[in-house]
Amino acid sequence: MGDRSRNRRRPAAITQFRVMPNDRVYNIEEANALLPWLRERLKRAAEAARLLEERQVVVRQLERRARGNGHHDVGGEISAAELAAVEEMRKVRTIIGTVQARGVEVRDVGTGLVDFPGNRDGRKVWLCWRMGEPEVAYWHEEDVGFDARKPL
Repeated sequence: MGDRSRNRRRPAAITQFRVMPNDRVYNIEEANALLPWLRERLKRAAEAARLLEERQVVVRQLERRARGNGHHDVGGEISAAELAAVEEMRKVRTIIGTVQARGVEVRDVGTGLVDFPGNRDGRKVWLCWRMGEPEVAYWHEEDVGFDARKPL
């Protein structure tokens, strides 16, 4: 996913999710064992997010057309496009909820960035992984993010 994916706009509502407090703590082996399951779900969530963005563009285009000169009856088309967008949002939220239920925090659906709650030298940290990386190989303190991650 090079620079192109980093600069692509993502709907604000699905860029980052917060996990409810969870006592689950992962070690490296447990986090890595979950990756095949996570990859499949994050791919599905990213595809639904991409479709959601497309649906939102269609809704905006139809709304502009409707405001254009008043001769366009697109109310039904707008409703259908909005329903399609809502369905994609529901898919994303369902998938993310499934991931969160395992105590994993999804930081960014578009890049597949997640954090596993972990423990390092007796303190709580995040074990950090992003789609495309072969294994969990980074960590960071609880109060910082991706830019501050360090190799394990």
